[in-house]
Amino acid sequence: MEDWEKAIQLQQFIAYHIPKGYREPIHRFDFVPFITEADYITIKQAYGNGILQSFLETYKRQIFHYEIYPFNKPYIIDAIKTYFDKEI
Repeated sequence: MEDWEKAIQLQQFIAYHIPKGYREPIHRFDFVPFITEADYITIKQAYGNGILQSFLETYKRQIFHYEIYPFNKPYIIDAIKTYFDKEI
């Protein structure tokens, strides 16, 4: 499977992940961050280096002169950790 397919798979996993203490999947109560192929590769490297948590908390995108932190939510971080724990 190519990295762009894995990026889509990760985004879908986050959307349908039910965080601990919640009753519904993430896509029912919040926007799911868009994950590009480059994002996937970088997140995978951060996981491999053992710095996933701090990377996701500080990763930002510049959109119309605003800094957006798309992954800095505890349930998004938990979903990504769970995905890579199962994948790798």
